[in-house]
Amino acid sequence: MFDFLTGEVASRTPTALVLNVGGVGYHLTIPLTSYERFPGSGETTAYTHLHVREDMLRLYGFATVDERKHYELLLTVSGIGPTVALGIVSGIALEAFRDLVLDEDLTGLTRMKGVGKKLAQRIVVELKDVLRRMPASDDAPGDAPPTVRGAAYEDALLALMALGYTRAASEKALARALKQVDDAADVSAVVQAALAFAG
Repeated sequence: MFDFLTGEVASRTPTALVLNVGGVGYHLTIPLTSYERFPGSGETTAYTHLHVREDMLRLYGFATVDERKHYELLLTVSGIGPTVALGIVSGIALEAFRDLVLDEDLTGLTRMKGVGKKLAQRIVVELKDVLRRMPASDDAPGDAPPTVRGAAYEDALLALMALGYTRAASEKALARALKQVDDAADVSAVVQAALAFAG
C-alpha cells in the first residue's frame, strides 16, 4: 500500500519518526538503526511497511531498503511478530545477522531480544537457504551517526527500554558496554554491546 514516504521530519525519537507529508503527520515505528540515519530535521525519505491486524494498523519506517528487507524477512519466520522483528533489526545489521544464520550460530542468535533456542533453530531452518541466495547489500553508507556521549547516551537508554528492559537493567548494561567501546562508537554499536549484558 505504501512503499515510501518523503516529507519533513516533525519529530524523531529512538523508536518513532513523525513525517509531515503534505500537511499530514505520519507516525512511523522505527528501529534504532534507522533512528541514527534519519536527520533530526529537514526532508527525508522513509521506506515503509504497513502491518495490518484486526484491531490495529501500524506503519513501520526504515531508513534503507535493506533494513526493511531485514524486517520483512524476519516476519516470514513462524513465531516472529512485529515486535520481535523490530528488536532484532535494532540489535544487528542484516549482514551480521546473515552471517549468524549461515554459520548456524545459535548462541549468537539467542543473544537477541526475544529469541530463545527453539526460535533460533527455527530462524536457521527457515532462513538459511533464503539468506544464502540473497545478494550483498546495495545500500550506500549514510552520514556518520552520532556518538554515544551526552544526549546520545539517553537515546541508547531509551532504545534499550523500548526493547523491553527496565531502566535499571538498561543503565547497568550500558555502564558495562561503555567500558568496551571507544568514544566514537555510535548509538547502535553501544546498544548492541549492551544487549550482551542486559540478559
